Amino acid sequence: MKRYLFISKNSFGYRPCDREYLLGLLRCCAKTPNIRIASRHVEIEVWDPDLPTVVALIRGVVGEIILWRSLGEEIVQHYTANMPEILRRFVDLFNEERFWEAHEALEPLWRSTGERVLQGLILVAASFVKIQESKVEEFKVLAKKALTMLNNMSRYMCIDISRVRETLKVSIETFSPFKITCNE
Repeated sequence: MKRYLFISKNSFGYRPCDREYLLGLLRCCAKTPNIRIASRHVEIEVWDPDLPTVVALIRGVVGEIILWRSLGEEIVQHYTANMPEILRRFVDLFNEERFWEAHEALEPLWRSTGERVLQGLILVAASFVKIQESKVEEFKVLAKKALTMLNNMSRYMCIDISRVRETLKVSIETFSPFKITCNE
């Protein structure tokens, strides 16, 4: 089965509460197991698509496609040599509200090293995926779990973990995303 991720402009101003409606529109013509709605874009997973049909559908229902890519199985390997680059990629994706991809960027590194702080950062990104899926209670559970995993650490390489913790606490109350800085 071929799996794809499409990232489209959120041209019609969809919000996470519109997720089920939008899924219904997309599922009429495509196997769409999941979507995530951010402020400026919508992430759409599609399985075994008829690409011309899916592209036309997404453009008509969501907006212009920014990018798309195949989702393949990643082989877990030793990633520590590329750690600074991977962390910067995580931060860039997180700040673009591409939380699912940010989570995906860190996961092989975490599997390779087993570092608790990486798992905590993955949970921070995963918690915001739940906001994009309009699953507020799941957001709170994951965000609180991330806070415990990031406890007792002030900095991890270029990321100020103390700031991440503080802004995540605010987000638990406001349900709004924040930016992570990567200063070396």
